[in-house]
Amino acid sequence: MDRKPMMPENTDVKSRRSIPLGKRYLVLIVAFVVLVSGVGVAYAVDKNRNSTLAEGLTVAGVPVGGLRSEEATIKLKRKLSNRNLQPIEVTRKDETFRLNPQYVGMRIEI
Repeated sequence: MDRKPMMPENTDVKSRRSIPLGKRYLVLIVAFVVLVSGVGVAYAVDKNRNSTLAEGLTVAGVPVGGLRSEEATIKLKRKLSNRNLQPIEVTRKDETFRLNPQYVGMRIEI
């Protein structure tokens, strides 16, 4: 018995069915429109949300999580502007210096 290798009956490239070029373009255009629409909706939703800082966020020990950026700035200015700046130790080679922040012109800017 002579065995022939199993080959698909329709091996002719011309006889294969393919999606017409016009339908391919239509599918690509629809996919593009859906993608752009999704991005637009995401942008609109994000724009309508109040831009608040992440919950649990602290800056210099001051909790500002859940606040809008303007509220956080006001709170930080109120809490940090009265804070005394501690002397800073600066080391160069074998020498250590203590600098008074007010003397060298340091200040907190928010």
